[in-house]
Amino acid sequence: MRKWNLLLVLIILSLSILVSCREEQEVIHMGVNAEILEIYEDEKAFLVRGLDDNSILGDKSYVRTENAYYTELVDEKPIDIEFKDFSVGDCITVDVVYVSESYPTQTSTERVQLIERAMANYCRINEYMKQESIAAFSPYYELLDFQILNYEEKFVDGNIEATFFYKIIDKNYDKDPDTVGYIKEAKESGNKNYQQMYDEYLQPKESNFDLKVVIDKDDKITLYSNVSPKGIRWEETKMTDYILKD
Repeated sequence: MRKWNLLLVLIILSLSILVSCREEQEVIHMGVNAEILEIYEDEKAFLVRGLDDNSILGDKSYVRTENAYYTELVDEKPIDIEFKDFSVGDCITVDVVYVSESYPTQTSTERVQLIERAMANYCRINEYMKQESIAAFSPYYELLDFQILNYEEKFVDGNIEATFFYKIIDKNYDKDPDTVGYIKEAKESGNKNYQQMYDEYLQPKESNFDLKVVIDKDDKITLYSNVSPKGIRWEETKMTDYILKD
């Protein structure tokens, strides 16, 4: 009888260990932000791209939602919606347990939340600014971070206007500072600021911009910068305008 009791205890302990290991392996990624690229109605699935830096979803992921419940944030409160309420271009958040190593990656979720309109505009503008900045500055600098600050949005004549301060944190690409023209020249001439130039060359730097984005009725995005040293005067611009040209 004691042997059977001991065997039962061992079985229970083994099952507990297996359940515990399984729970440790199933790390749930909560609230992963994504944009819908395609919708598959028959499969109740989306093709999405992750919006977060180093997103677990990557730039393309097939997300199955057949067992999910759907919600939308309205005035910061979730309400129930249906699969048919989603559209291409919508920003969503999903909870995922795993992502396959295929391309596009694949996963499933039990919750899909449609981000409220104002936040969807923010997500779109954030991604637009990031891509424009990468295209303009990445040939010259290693880009470390992008930040939108003091974001304000309003409707003007049927258009969406968003104003914000934009911060880019960058650094020079890794190389020996002594091979850079002005630092090499400072060293050879005995310039007293040589060491400071050398030390600062690979340090992160901030670039700040006072910007406005307009999304018109045709969904076209136009970027403006505040060119007035005092007050506000918006002028159409591109991020490449901030590149110093010889």
